Amino acid sequence: MKVFRRGSSSTSIGAQRAESKPSLVERYNQALSRPWVASYRLLGERIAGVIPFFEDLRPNLLRSGKRIHFEAYVSLIVLTSMITFVAGFSATTVVGLAIHGGVIVVLLLALGVGLLSGATGFGVIYALPSLNADSRKRNMDEELPYAMSQMAVLAAAGLPPQRIFRSLAQSEEKSIVAEEARTILRDVDMLGYDLLTALRNARERSPSNAFSDFLEGFTATTRSGGDLKKYLLSSAKDIMELRRIAAKQLVEILGMLGEAYVSMLVVFPLILIIMFSVMGLVGGSVGGFSVFSIMALVTYAMIPLLAIMMIVLLDAMLPKR
Repeated sequence: MKVFRRGSSSTSIGAQRAESKPSLVERYNQALSRPWVASYRLLGERIAGVIPFFEDLRPNLLRSGKRIHFEAYVSLIVLTSMITFVAGFSATTVVGLAIHGGVIVVLLLALGVGLLSGATGFGVIYALPSLNADSRKRNMDEELPYAMSQMAVLAAAGLPPQRIFRSLAQSEEKSIVAEEARTILRDVDMLGYDLLTALRNARERSPSNAFSDFLEGFTATTRSGGDLKKYLLSSAKDIMELRRIAAKQLVEILGMLGEAYVSMLVVFPLILIIMFSVMGLVGGSVGGFSVFSIMALVTYAMIPLLAIMMIVLLDAMLPKR
């Protein structure tokens, strides 16, 4: 017969609690991996009064696909603004006093830099959900025709709607549509929703209007007992036609951008360099600046800046994959 001693059991329980308590390094890693959690722990109820001012951020956060609580993300925005303000103010004050600047001038400059830094941190964190939602929308619009075709094949094989989404969710490829299918099945299997309610929730959090319209039509066809295969095939055909038109328009826009690239970054700089070279030979100046200074400005500043603007424009227009 085993004899249990109270002292030894309490000691083991205390040791288990000590072992389960995260160390300082683990807390630091958790704060880096999930900064919104650390922000909510620091601020929490202190920012309850400012939550209503961020309500327009809630739908973008939902559509971004980030599983972050709304109040926690608002805490992250406020904490980031505070940290960037303090960092900008402190760095400017230290640098200004180090070069022996006037105290009042340094403090005013530090206040301006701190406000600018805080506004920048606020804007970046505030805009991230919208940027993520736009990225997910583009990827979802690209994947949707192929997902519809796959679902049409499964519907033609006689699979019920829930089995169709389960097969789509089991895709091994990294896909936004497959991720949404897994979320729909999570609502059904774990949260107890029926499929139609889960599809309605997916429509509300979808960043893509095309995907929302597809789910609405899928729900209506399922509820009315219509031909699911016919609906899926016709929807995939319509979207492919729209994508074909969009691709044709993109080719035309790229042609216009190519002509603009040749004009702005090849012909125009050459004309400027030739013109300034002739002016330099005759000893002219422009606005009090020497011709060679302007040529250096054109060569090392204007042309690279225009090239960077062109690259950013092309990156925003071209599909990511």
